[in-house]
Amino acid sequence: MKSHPRRHSLRSLAVAALAGFSLLATSCMENSTVVRVRKDGSGEIFARYHFSPQVAGMLGMMSGLAAGAGTPDGSGADAPKLPTADSLLKPSQASLEEGASAYGKGVRFARHEPGKNAAGWDGYLVVYQFDDINQLAFDPNNPPGPLNDLAKMNPDAAAEVEKQTAGNEGSGVKFTMADGLLTIDTGMSADAIAQLGESAGGLGGGAGLPGGGQITGPNGAQIDPAAAMQMAAGMFQGMRIAYFIRVDGEIAETNAKHVDGTLITMTDMEPGKMMSDPKFAEIMAEGEKFQTEKPTDAQVAAMMQKVETLNGVKMETQEKVTIRFK
Repeated sequence: MKSHPRRHSLRSLAVAALAGFSLLATSCMENSTVVRVRKDGSGEIFARYHFSPQVAGMLGMMSGLAAGAGTPDGSGADAPKLPTADSLLKPSQASLEEGASAYGKGVRFARHEPGKNAAGWDGYLVVYQFDDINQLAFDPNNPPGPLNDLAKMNPDAAAEVEKQTAGNEGSGVKFTMADGLLTIDTGMSADAIAQLGESAGGLGGGAGLPGGGQITGPNGAQIDPAAAMQMAAGMFQGMRIAYFIRVDGEIAETNAKHVDGTLITMTDMEPGKMMSDPKFAEIMAEGEKFQTEKPTDAQVAAMMQKVETLNGVKMETQEKVTIRFK
């Protein structure tokens, strides 16, 4: 079954869970992506990354441990290369130019500037330009760059990332602009929901966690995975992944659910809040069923209604969002 963007929303949590120490670093990251589009189909991508003050210290400690653990003699000659605080907070222009291709064909680097978010976290804004939105194809819920770099600090997490991305070329949000009408394929089909449920089931008690998802307490008793995820929610506090469409002009009409002037929220997820919500466990349990049976349209609608009511979640659940320009 073909991979899909929404599946990655939950998969990214599995990767973070595998990442050990890097879990703490990824949970201290905030990412937002705004695609600003004009009526002629051209536009810009504004990608913002911010990191809490704990990240630099965490990376320094991890780098020090890795440097002395690569070889039996402690020389660190074969130690894995880890991202540094500078590489995250002060990326080179060359690395940002290289990252343009992750957003689709014809995307080019425009500018980069450091800055802080509302919480005072350090980070940066990188702006890319494109001439034809029809050429864009990227996964906003699994943004290119720092998130995966941090997850790959752990070999198990790196293997999971590789497994998830293998054979998924061409997956991602798709845009179609014709005659002043922008259509966004969000992927919220029955098949996509089945895959999202499969991922949720993996997180809750399947292959998404080490040891096949079985969690054992100090006394040997089995711990409910959903409850364990809720207890771990504190480690994700501050993490946020958001994706928006900004119309450069006026909107004549749209079926989008979350519209604020010319800004449309496609996804805005805060995993710490989401995992703390009691309804999250119910959704995970429902996801386990979707591993063995394809959901009906009614089941899809019911699951999406639950997802939309989770704390820390705002997302488009329609299969296609349309925006007509004036």
